[in-house]
Amino acid sequence: MKKSLLLPRICRPIGCVLFPLGLAWLLAFYVFDNRVFPFLKYDSNIGSNRMGPASYLFEKDFSTDFNGELSILVTLVSLFMIAFTREKIEDEYVSLKRLKALQISLYLNLLLVAVASIFIYGFAYVYILQCSIYSILVIYILVFIYQMHIKPRLTKSDTL
Repeated sequence: MKKSLLLPRICRPIGCVLFPLGLAWLLAFYVFDNRVFPFLKYDSNIGSNRMGPASYLFEKDFSTDFNGELSILVTLVSLFMIAFTREKIEDEYVSLKRLKALQISLYLNLLLVAVASIFIYGFAYVYILQCSIYSILVIYILVFIYQMHIKPRLTKSDTL
């Protein structure tokens, strides 16, 4: 059997803990316009900034808030940890279910982006594209959990 590039089993509980925190941070930043961690603000005009003095990486009058970027990264990493963690028994059946779930999630995500392209205009479309990053992983997780854990229980109970 081929060795697949999956994370160790300990990563799924870590991802399950990080996901609500990252999602709350993401919603607080984008929906409620709340800077959760004020020390993540960078302003090159302030000489004694916590992030360091103005450097060659940033322009002279550069100012930003890294709350949005870090909340996106925490949410994506947590979803990645949930989605691509090794199962207890990792065999060809599980690999096939992973492939099917990934294929279904890509098809559904493409359909959602296509429908959104028809009905949503302006700057709101940027938010749709950002949500499409998360929707691939969320749909994959839901389909994989359904195929691996819920569907086998339903078929076993039907035969009883």
